[in-house]
Amino acid sequence: MNNHAAVATVGRDTTGLFVRVWGRVSQSINGYITLTDGSGGTCIVDCTRVTNPPALGSYCSVTAVASLVSGSRVLLPRSNADITLY
Repeated sequence: MNNHAAVATVGRDTTGLFVRVWGRVSQSINGYITLTDGSGGTCIVDCTRVTNPPALGSYCSVTAVASLVSGSRVLLPRSNADITLY
């Protein structure tokens, strides 16, 4: 499953699934990061439960629960262990 499929608004509903995505951190705002994998899709990751969120421009993978927050698809990692830096 690529990043776009993990948070797609069309097709299979991924809400509640435990997914793994990867990519480059293209944006970091107020505890949320945006991952881009080069396929045109992006993933928003809620890093408010993480003590060391990935830095802007770094590459990482995130294992998280796919969720809806205020109508937007967001990935919710459980802890630092769910984020691997490359």
